[in-house]
Amino acid sequence: GTSYLLLPGEFVLITEDALNVEAEYPQSRMDRFLVADLPSYTNGEGSVVLQDPMGVQLDRLDYTDDLHFTLLNETEGVSLERVDPDRPTTDNSNWHSAADDAGFATPGFQNSQYAPAPSGGGELVATPEIFSPDNDGYQDVLTLTYTFGEPGYVGTMIVFDIAGREAKVLMNNVLLGTSGAISWDGILETGEKARIGPYVVYLEVFDLSGNVQKFRRTVTVAHRL
Repeated sequence: GTSYLLLPGEFVLITEDALNVEAEYPQSRMDRFLVADLPSYTNGEGSVVLQDPMGVQLDRLDYTDDLHFTLLNETEGVSLERVDPDRPTTDNSNWHSAADDAGFATPGFQNSQYAPAPSGGGELVATPEIFSPDNDGYQDVLTLTYTFGEPGYVGTMIVFDIAGREAKVLMNNVLLGTSGAISWDGILETGEKARIGPYVVYLEVFDLSGNVQKFRRTVTVAHRL
């Protein structure tokens, strides 16, 4: 029944049990905790709704544990983090498991996997061009940003390995906006982690007038040796 003023750029953790969160995650910022009644969220699947005081829905996430990083052996106690708050909530590639070296959660501070999409710079931009999908919190996710001068394009984006073999389909005949972004966590279509080395991201788009555009970007997967 009380108000809490959250200013732009600030963070707050809403929890029913502040002491338990601090015990589980010693890196917590307890000065940014807000204790309040919450419904229980199951690990397997559920829905999280953000609404205004009048009950109008502002945002909603329908989640499952499939959104976690595929190669994690255990997701119990691992936060599911939004990569970029400016990208759609419904974009599954915009969610990733919290980093191991961050303690698998960031209670009261910025998400460990935060990676804003770069603005401008061409029709297809890959950031970072060298990424290491090992969930250590440093360049774990590749973000691919596309921009077009007009709406109405349908696109397919595929990652190929250096031998030209299809490694991962990121989108298939999707109606695109004039700009957008999608992420790749380095997991192949087979469910295995991509091997070290270069990969080619291929984007092909077409409109109803039959205009076709093709874009290629080379990225590199790196791992700790």
